[in-house]
Amino acid sequence: MSDFQRILAEKLKNAEIQIDESPVEVEEYDILKEVRESIVRIRKSKDLSQKDLAIITGISQANISKIENGRYIPSIVILKRIADGLNMRMSIEFLEEEEI
Repeated sequence: MSDFQRILAEKLKNAEIQIDESPVEVEEYDILKEVRESIVRIRKSKDLSQKDLAIITGISQANISKIENGRYIPSIVILKRIADGLNMRMSIEFLEEEEI
């Protein structure tokens, strides 16, 4: 055994290992937030106002605003109308937790 290995073994034998057992906060996946952010991002990328999207979809501007601000949870039918109005195809997937 080399001097280095001997010294290392001695130090490790006497070392105190401290484990941080404080809880780790894991941010919960928020699908509604992701949908809201997608609607806003795509609407703005197409240079559409909420009023423009309301006219295209037949959904009131007030409800578009509520959806984008998280004050209203839209049904799949409403999301489909928004996707159509944005010239997008809506896709729903179920993925394993590890893939998210």
